[in-house]
Amino acid sequence: MEWEYVVLTDALIDATRNGGGGWTRAQFDLLRLPWPPRQGWKKELVGLKIPVALFLCLLAMRKVRKSEERSLLDVIEEGSP
Repeated sequence: MEWEYVVLTDALIDATRNGGGGWTRAQFDLLRLPWPPRQGWKKELVGLKIPVALFLCLLAMRKVRKSEERSLLDVIEEGSP
C-alpha cells in the first residue's frame, strides 16, 4: 500500500536532525549509510522511498540519548516491540 511509504525530501531529512543540528551514527546505520557522512549524502537520499515506520524511527532517534541509541537500534533490527 502506498501510504505505508514516504518519499524523502530535504525537509523530511532535516526534520530528523537532533537538537544540535546534526544526525547520529545510529540514524546513519539505520539508513545503511557509511559513517562518517560523506559529501553529498543528503542528495543520495532525496527521492528515496522508505517505510513510514523507518522514518518514524529516525524521528524518534533524534531525541534519544547517545548512550541509548544502540539499544534502540538493536530492538528495531530484531523486530521486537
